[in-house]
Amino acid sequence: MQEIYDFHIIAPYAAPVLNPDGSYAYAYGPNLTNEPTINSRLATMGYFRTSRTDYNVLFGVTEKLDFITTGLSFETRIAYASTSDIARDMRRDWSPPSYHYNPANNSYTLDKYGHYTLARFNLRSGNNLFDKRVNVQAF
Repeated sequence: MQEIYDFHIIAPYAAPVLNPDGSYAYAYGPNLTNEPTINSRLATMGYFRTSRTDYNVLFGVTEKLDFITTGLSFETRIAYASTSDIARDMRRDWSPPSYHYNPANNSYTLDKYGHYTLARFNLRSGNNLFDKRVNVQAF
């Protein structure tokens, strides 16, 4: 939906929010791509969500060993870090059916794709990133 940022594709005034009969409109004009309006796609197209979890744990121990030699000590550190990035995507494969209303003859023209009904939702999910790291230091 790059037209949210680029009004050369669909200008905000290119089509009504809804046609008089309540159907979704598409932007119509000589320089437009005849795409369904932004509100129709936001209302019917689904969503994309990403959830990211980061864990960082640092554990350290210092043991003084003065009973062996004065000033002698042993220190260890263990660091654990993990990242998990999970995505869930539910959307339709094509844009919703939309119509251009012509008030001159009170007619409706279906969009250029000819979709008469909403497509079924497709659900996709996956783990885009899973990373674990362990670092051990002893001195």
